[in-house]
Amino acid sequence: MLPTPVFSFSTKQAMPLAEMEIEMNGITQELFKTALANDATIPPGQRKAINQAIKGTDTNSRPTLISRKKCGEILDCSTKTVDRYIERGLIQEIRFTARRIRFDESKILRLAREGVGHE
Repeated sequence: MLPTPVFSFSTKQAMPLAEMEIEMNGITQELFKTALANDATIPPGQRKAINQAIKGTDTNSRPTLISRKKCGEILDCSTKTVDRYIERGLIQEIRFTARRIRFDESKILRLAREGVGHE
């Protein structure tokens, strides 16, 4: 008799699950979805975060775009510092017009989490 696979999600993680970048194929996604649907031991908050992380693996999905102000809030700096980071090439903007720019939230969260030296 084969042992039943057990999925354990610790509450003490290095980063929130919603910020994780998970690369997986469709079969692995379905495996996680099935495990989530059938494992009553996963707390609702973690269940939601895991579902969001799985949905974020869709190759057809668009990045979540954030404003310069929100970018500054995440990086705990001013919008002027955000502009300096753009000039230095530390972050990449998505420019719609001369004044309207946005940022890929996942890249900004990664920068906030890992810092400059880990890109």
